[in-house]
Parts: sequence; structure tokens; C-alpha cells
Amino acid sequence: MIGTLWLINAAAWVHNYSWRTDVSVTVSALILLGAWFAIWRAGKKRPDLVVASMASAVTLCAPTDWLVRHGSPGLIALAASVFLFAIGFTVAWTRHRWDRSHAQE
Repeated sequence: MIGTLWLINAAAWVHNYSWRTDVSVTVSALILLGAWFAIWRAGKKRPDLVVASMASAVTLCAPTDWLVRHGSPGLIALAASVFLFAIGFTVAWTRHRWDRSHAQE
């Protein structure tokens, strides 16, 4: 819940204020993402994926806002199709971890 609120807040700041806000929002998300990877590396146990996914989403707020404001409809459609392809690829790649009926065959 807090990650979603952070994402909404970051998107609002990036959309409504100057480029310096873009830099500070992106850098803060990258610092959190770096800390998440450092904790994972040092602890040998992966922390919660929600933190990494929300930090990644906040990192992409500034480029997404720029794309929506300045991109052509074709470029936006291309970016959306690449995003959906990445989701489908991830689901297919990790199927053996979450699909119990497939694992029993």
C-alpha cells in the first residue's frame, strides 16, 4: 500500500514540477533499489520483491512522463508493446515456480 502511494506521489511530482524533481525522485528510487540489492547480496536471502518493484516503477516515472508528454502515438504504442512483451516473457520464464499443475506432469 505504501509503495503504491509512493508511486502516485512520485508521478504527481514528476508531472507537475521542474526537471530537478525528476532527478531527485529518480535518484532516491535508485538509492533504495541499490540498498535492496546490497541487502540481498549481504544477507543471502532475497528481501520482499514489493520494495524492488515499486522502486523500479518510481525510477521509470520521469521517462514515462516525458514519453507521454512528447512522444508520438506510434512511439507510445511501441513502448507499451515492449512493456507487455516483457511481462509475458517474465510470466512464461517463471511458470515452473508458480504453476503447480505444470510441475506435477
